[in-house]
Amino acid sequence: MSRPGETPAGNPRAKTVENAHYMVRRDDASMKVSLAGALSNVSAVKRIKETKLPRGNLAISHLNPTLSNGIKMATNAPQTYPSGNKVRIIPIGGVNEVGMNMTALECGDDIVVIDTGFGFGGGDRFPGVDYIIPDTSYLEQNRHKIRGLIYTHGHLDHIGGAPYILPKLGDIPIYSMPLTLALLKNRLQEFEMQNKFQGKIIDLDKPLTLGAFTFHPFRLNHSIPDVIGLGIDTPMGRILYCTDWKFDNTPFDGQLSDYGKSLSLVMEE
Repeated sequence: MSRPGETPAGNPRAKTVENAHYMVRRDDASMKVSLAGALSNVSAVKRIKETKLPRGNLAISHLNPTLSNGIKMATNAPQTYPSGNKVRIIPIGGVNEVGMNMTALECGDDIVVIDTGFGFGGGDRFPGVDYIIPDTSYLEQNRHKIRGLIYTHGHLDHIGGAPYILPKLGDIPIYSMPLTLALLKNRLQEFEMQNKFQGKIIDLDKPLTLGAFTFHPFRLNHSIPDVIGLGIDTPMGRILYCTDWKFDNTPFDGQLSDYGKSLSLVMEE
């Protein structure tokens, strides 16, 4: 059994690389498909009006023609936004790389973290390295702002860094689905930390407000049950956050992706 900062047991040559996010930039990382874009061809979306935009306006129909054409348009006029704090989306890991999925949302004095995954070592690139931990120095410096942590599902590239990262972030509330929380507890148990962090089960039918953010969870299908996406209301508008997911009409747990809710979050004014 290894502890944060120690050599993993059973392999004297193996080591853990912490705060080495910059080391694992991958050009061959598979691209993730956004939920809104992937659903642009859903045949159930009907009655879309075709309109001609006035000259000088910029159409956005090329981005998502099925959902956008005739419904919304963008103009060249200066955009106005609500006054107040701006929203920052901070990818701690998981961008242009495989693994280390971790994102922070910040608005004013409020930060919410999504996932704490690790990256995969080994191979010719990182021989002898078991896994790589994201650089969380910014969150450590601003830990007093963190209002909560949400896990989207229980794969190790989303929860695997928890034993190393959670102690650095302080006593923060953790939210997720039942299976994900069970897998997280099992992961923490490997480091005798299972009793230090208590998770709260997310209710898919109720919004969750953490500081300046309100989360609307919805079910997604993946190769593991209890996966959720998030519609996130912010002072600057709504963000749709989709984790790993796939189209699956026959999931082994019988729980289908809630496309209706995700579409309504996209289309809602």
